[in-house]
Amino acid sequence: MFINGCWCEDKELVKDKVKEFFEARFESGDGPQVRLDNVPFNSVSDADNEMLVKSFSEEEIKLVI
Repeated sequence: MFINGCWCEDKELVKDKVKEFFEARFESGDGPQVRLDNVPFNSVSDADNEMLVKSFSEEEIKLVI
């Protein structure tokens, strides 16, 4: 990794610099924060959920194959 004008192969120093980079990239700043409060997301009914999570029967598998 190129650090302070020199190529560095020290694993610990490279690890620390990568960590610092991503911490700075994702830390909270003073910019606008995206919020999803009161956003109406689509959802499935209880009946649809049951159908989606139930196990396949042997007959259903044979019909598909």
